[in-house]
Amino acid sequence: MRRLLALLLLALLVLAACGDDASTSDDEEEPSGPPITDITDLGVEGEFSESATVEVGGGFETESSASRVVIEGSGAPVQPDQAVRLDFAIFNATTGEAGTSTYEAQAQNLILSPLAVIPPFVDALNGVPAGSRIVLAVPPADAGEGATQTETAIFVLDVEESFAGRATGTPETPPAGLPTVALGDLGKPTITIPATEAPAELLVQPLITGAGPPVTAGQTATVMYTGLKWDGTQFDSSWDMLTPRDFPIGSGGVIPGWDVALVDRPVGSQILMVVPPAQGYGEAGNAQAGISGTDTLVFVVDILAAR
Repeated sequence: MRRLLALLLLALLVLAACGDDASTSDDEEEPSGPPITDITDLGVEGEFSESATVEVGGGFETESSASRVVIEGSGAPVQPDQAVRLDFAIFNATTGEAGTSTYEAQAQNLILSPLAVIPPFVDALNGVPAGSRIVLAVPPADAGEGATQTETAIFVLDVEESFAGRATGTPETPPAGLPTVALGDLGKPTITIPATEAPAELLVQPLITGAGPPVTAGQTATVMYTGLKWDGTQFDSSWDMLTPRDFPIGSGGVIPGWDVALVDRPVGSQILMVVPPAQGYGEAGNAQAGISGTDTLVFVVDILAAR
């Protein structure tokens, strides 16, 4: 089943709230002018990477999704199945009122795949150069399975950068006796734990060596990963939502095993690590993730970017 983009679901809640306010508040200005039906007539103001405003006139109406490039960047074009880092703001198509925005918070990552996002996002972002600003309108009919959207959502999307959505580089041959890894079509690892005692020491094994710059201590790494306990139980995976995640590396912001394993590794690499409790969550474990103080952990981490 196609997964809905998390930010879109959040947008729908915000837009519903905006619609309620617009219909009940005497202080709200009513939309003026005739309805807009062509996305090229939407007024989008603001500089790239800064908050935008959208002028909808008497309201924006459309029966199908539409997008246009407002500011064209000069970076590499976004490719299918790549990861994209973007800022966004969401607007009510009837009033132009702003809802959720990341411009004052943190840019978001997504993978440009129909398994991760609804088709309008794939169509709008595919082939667009990094550094571009896009305006995208998504009516309820295109919001995806399970959505409760009742009004058209207008997105302003700033494509900060794009990069490979999985490890790319030179495959390495790990020694025998380690957990084995098989990769799915998009890159999700299936990890098989050997029927042996867990290693007592931290073990770090490159599975793919990338050609990018090395991760340095203090950077934020964008990664895809899967984590298992030594008994084979998965406790977390960014692949399940196809959403790359950002972590500070080499500064104590992650478990010690990650800081050791990822610092100095080239971007594009895939790393297998076996993390004993002392380099993981320690004696306290992590109850929320179902990890005890004696659990050895196994991770496969794809390093997509570092900044």
